[in-house]
Amino acid sequence: MKRYNLIFKIDITLYQPFLDVAIALMKNRLDLQYYQIPQGFEIKEATGGKGKKQSQEIVTTS
Repeated sequence: MKRYNLIFKIDITLYQPFLDVAIALMKNRLDLQYYQIPQGFEIKEATGGKGKKQSQEIVTTS
């Protein structure tokens, strides 16, 4: 198990410089801004499960 974790960490550090440059380019070239969440989309409700295991799920945005 430790062997796989070590390999995973090596792969992450191998690509980290590429990811840093890519993220910086995207932030510089795209005009990204925060926006308001439209009314009615702040909360999502759903029922999941079957029979006795049904449950109400509520997801909110922050």
